[in-house]
Amino acid sequence: MGGILVWRTIRKAIAGGALHILLVVLFGAGCGSVFHQAAPANQSFSLASLKGNYTYNLAGMIFGLPKGYNLYHETGAFVADGNGGLTGVDDFSSGATASNSPFTGSYTISGDGTGTMTITLPGRQIQLAITLRSATEVYLLEYDAFATGAGGALAQASSAISGTLSGAFVFRFYTHVVGAASSASVGQMMVNGTSIIGNEDVGQIGTTSSLTFTGSLTQPDSNGRGTLSLTDDTGNTSNYVYYAIDSSTLNFIRIDTGVVGEGRSVAQDGTSFTNATITSSFTFHMGGDTSANLGGINSVGVFTSDGNGNLTSGTLDAAVDGTTTNETFTGTYSVASTGRASITVTIGGTNVSQVVWLADGTQGFILQEDANTVEAGAILVQQGGPFSASSLSGAYAVRMIGFDALTPPTVGRVGVMAFDGNSTVTFTDLFVNRGGTQNQYTDLSGSYTVSPNGRVVTGEIQGVTVSMVLYLTSNQEAYLLLADSGAEMPGQIGMQSPQ
Repeated sequence: MGGILVWRTIRKAIAGGALHILLVVLFGAGCGSVFHQAAPANQSFSLASLKGNYTYNLAGMIFGLPKGYNLYHETGAFVADGNGGLTGVDDFSSGATASNSPFTGSYTISGDGTGTMTITLPGRQIQLAITLRSATEVYLLEYDAFATGAGGALAQASSAISGTLSGAFVFRFYTHVVGAASSASVGQMMVNGTSIIGNEDVGQIGTTSSLTFTGSLTQPDSNGRGTLSLTDDTGNTSNYVYYAIDSSTLNFIRIDTGVVGEGRSVAQDGTSFTNATITSSFTFHMGGDTSANLGGINSVGVFTSDGNGNLTSGTLDAAVDGTTTNETFTGTYSVASTGRASITVTIGGTNVSQVVWLADGTQGFILQEDANTVEAGAILVQQGGPFSASSLSGAYAVRMIGFDALTPPTVGRVGVMAFDGNSTVTFTDLFVNRGGTQNQYTDLSGSYTVSPNGRVVTGEIQGVTVSMVLYLTSNQEAYLLLADSGAEMPGQIGMQSPQ
């Protein structure tokens, strides 16, 4: 099992898919698996904090398999009994196989929200390190010698089981074809009963196209599970399993042989869109592949729009094949009534084309069209600015996964980091899986500064990073990217809210 971003509200659920994109660069081999108990920062969480129905979406790598075949995506649903017990159903897909299995399991939770999960599936058992953001959201890290990944789970609404999917949805899909090129797509699909029609923008390295498609789906069953099949106007067919978080938000994994892929969709606002729909400041995160590396490009940033076709200012931090940059940019855009926005961004005198499919005026899925990369992700409206050091105060759940310049390079982390509202940040409890070797650390500290636009920069935090950049969506959450040379390490933080 391994990971994806997941958010606590429907608005934030759109962003969850991005980490899946960022997880596909993976190397290494592993050994050992031990959990240690750290002294909690507080005693607010307990076993009862995790109770009810949840969906999850995971991605990562299995060590020791050939490149491409070692990648996997996983999604499913479980019921937590509030007393350490789990039952659920899991769908797994790698470059070689796809499966659907029931499972049982157990979990522990410490006062600071960290803990463990053990998942028992037919023929395999999986260990996870976990951190609760709240009773409705959990960050996950596969904590095994044979695999690593990062991910999350969200409380599943009753409408995910009893509801009927209908109307317009925007989506983002990302697929790696074993031994061939990766592709990303963003678009809109119209669901009517079991029938689908839609439009999408598709990017591969050096190639972009706009396509139409038709398809079919099954409505969600008692676990919120269904299937989706899409055929575009070139004759290419893609098959998926999905799990509904609610009647508006779906997680997907692709189940075709020889490919590994995932996706996310969110119901679209029924109103007509215009340039004025994109007004205010938005954060964004994107990730994908370069011609040299799977997962070789990741970027986070913020931009401001005037609502009249202009991006008046923007800042981004990017890591491309392990080289990091910080840039400012401006741009122009045009929004069609369907919610499709064409964007041209000017960075250092170079124009870059992007497409965004908007769910509403607060969120959308983004695809960057580039001759040397394929990259996709999400945008979310920024709230609460201007920001300062005091904007970050308290305990935040954190997760990140990718690679760095150490050996083995593949590493995932999940845990708790605390900001003092002034200048000090501390990883109070951090689970780490580096190439299959597991460790737990406490009290790793460094400094941080915050710019008014929500860009946060940390100093060195020994054992974690030379420098980390975060962009605040609000004072409660942010996207992050390590700024270390040789690293491709994206992630996310979310303020903890014990129940």
